[in-house]
Amino acid sequence: MFGSYKENFGNKLLIKVLLTITLVFSITIFFITKFSYQTERESAQKYIEEMSKSYANDIGSKMSQAITINESYANLYQSAIDNNTKLDAPVMLSNMISTMKENKNIFGIWIDMKDISYFYEKKSVDIKNGYNDKGDFGPYITRQNDQLSVSTNVDLYSEESNWIKGALETKKTFITEPYLYSVNGKEVLMNSISSPIYKNNEFIGVVGLDIALDIINDLIKDIKVFENGYLSIVDNYGMILGHPNKDFVSKKLLDITKENSDYKNILENSKNNK
Repeated sequence: MFGSYKENFGNKLLIKVLLTITLVFSITIFFITKFSYQTERESAQKYIEEMSKSYANDIGSKMSQAITINESYANLYQSAIDNNTKLDAPVMLSNMISTMKENKNIFGIWIDMKDISYFYEKKSVDIKNGYNDKGDFGPYITRQNDQLSVSTNVDLYSEESNWIKGALETKKTFITEPYLYSVNGKEVLMNSISSPIYKNNEFIGVVGLDIALDIINDLIKDIKVFENGYLSIVDNYGMILGHPNKDFVSKKLLDITKENSDYKNILENSKNNK
């Protein structure tokens, strides 16, 4: 009987020890799993942040380069008007075409003036070389399937146009919100960059270029973040510029996310450079 009691006591003690070991092992596994999950989550978040910064810097660099190019053209026009000299239309056209060839991210280059005769002499109609039916030179050079097309932008001046109104009001280089614009029958989502030109301190027009935003979507559309993640690019106006689902591109983020408060905060911080 004593032997039986001793055996039962031993079994109970063994069970208690095993339970204790199991409990400790379970707690250890819990903390290891929690730590591993937290570590993996932090690593993933860091990876995503670094990737996002990399692509944001790349896009920012392209925009900065475009601004520099546009302002160099603006300086050329401003110098001509300040010195009361005319520009050479064929030379300028050749220069603009070369700029387009060397900068694939630029979709179009143009000038939009109240009176183009400040800069160029009239000539007979020659649309292919930037002269309209009145003989005024005002080329609009665009990119179509890696081919450059020359049309004319003269007689389209309107201070209600975003690219003119923005430069007029801010008195400096202006970047429009993304917008859809019909070019050769095709709707193109783009930003326009415009720099103001003055004659005797009076605003007379802008020099500008366009950035087609499909280059942004092409940049990130095939990127996978781990197994199921993806990159999406949204500007500080809340418009989706890049997304694997093309149907979302040019849509407002808050319309897609149904005014989600987290996305609202992100956009607000973006506007405040946070």
